[in-house]
Amino acid sequence: MFTYHSFWPIILFVFLAQTSSFAQIGNVIADDRTYVDYIKTVECKVSNVGFSYPFIRLNGGSLMLSFDDLRGEENDYYYWIYHMDRDWNYSDIDEEDYLDGFNGEEIRNYRYSGQTTEPYIHYDLTIPNQEQRLLLSGNYLLVVVDENEKPVLSRRFVIFENKTEFDVSIERSFTPNEVRTHQRVDLRSIILNGSLEDPQENIELRIMQNGNWDQAYHNIIPSYVREENVLFDKGMNLSFEGLNEFRNFDTRSLEYVTNNIHSIDINLDRIDVLLKKATPRPYNTHSFENDNNGQFYINQHRQNAFDQQYRRALINAEYTNVIFNLFKEFPYDEDVYILGAFNNYEKDPEFKMTFDAERGIYLCETLLKQGYYDYYFGLDMGDYFDYVPLEGSHAETENDYTIIVYYRSTTDYQDRVIGLITFSSSD
Repeated sequence: MFTYHSFWPIILFVFLAQTSSFAQIGNVIADDRTYVDYIKTVECKVSNVGFSYPFIRLNGGSLMLSFDDLRGEENDYYYWIYHMDRDWNYSDIDEEDYLDGFNGEEIRNYRYSGQTTEPYIHYDLTIPNQEQRLLLSGNYLLVVVDENEKPVLSRRFVIFENKTEFDVSIERSFTPNEVRTHQRVDLRSIILNGSLEDPQENIELRIMQNGNWDQAYHNIIPSYVREENVLFDKGMNLSFEGLNEFRNFDTRSLEYVTNNIHSIDINLDRIDVLLKKATPRPYNTHSFENDNNGQFYINQHRQNAFDQQYRRALINAEYTNVIFNLFKEFPYDEDVYILGAFNNYEKDPEFKMTFDAERGIYLCETLLKQGYYDYYFGLDMGDYFDYVPLEGSHAETENDYTIIVYYRSTTDYQDRVIGLITFSSSD
């Protein structure tokens, strides 16, 4: 029977657990990061959608977080969800106001890999779930920690309300030196579904390209408001480098080579996948290719209905040693990295290329799970990557754009997301 005396130890336990985890969160960057080298293939996307960005409607849809532990032994992992403001700082919202449930729940869904060359354990988590439901729209940070409260990964996601409509399109840049290379987001207005307090002062927009928070415009504010129409300055030059269609490769089958794969060498202890010769393409003419705008997708060919229903590719897929190459007679002054959604476009040492002067080639080897991958090469410019010298830039390139509408009234402590849209430059 539950008594008054047994109540306080439970409260104290919860308080200490929360206090400890809030102290630990100081070691976590409010970003998409993986903090340990044995956690691989982190996906955070809309449930049951192969290629998607981590944006879901409030009280509609769900997100799936999944990852592999390459140590191959069962470990305990716990997850925490934090409400963030529009600038990805921790908000002042109390946990009970944005979360129906408790933080610090264990990730209970895991499966051992099949008879794979590289053993691993696959973990997955759905949000919302039976233990937790999110009550507010806005930016969120999902943090996974181990049994010692050491962070192993963090991922950003957005929950939005459906209170806006958009009048927007993608045009060529109107700046003369950008006409051939850039795309301009022509944001004319948003239409409010319902009244808001002083929308001209309290609304702010973000616009990002291909789900990459580092390629985005921030702090976009309305010019004026006319009834339910929130209008924007026609002279705003919200231009993005169109860049190029993504390079890609497909390892869903290891029985034969596919596009952009030179060879597959299967050994008892490793599987080597050598990609075809890659070269810089800054001056190439644009050629359309049906890519997935930087995303990746884990899967295998030749699956039966049972395999597909229970997503057995996630535990049967092999980890392969993918060998990237980039032929260049002389090295760049800056370091060259391989970048895509699979590494969050981050400056990860694992994806830094090494130049072989004798052969005139950049090389990089890394473990990647069977699937389909998009990627770019980029030059490390310190606080950003320059893709143009390696990939070129074309106004015709097909890209995804996402617009996020943040709103905070004078009496709120939170940045709501009252609207979100993702659309293609080819729409």
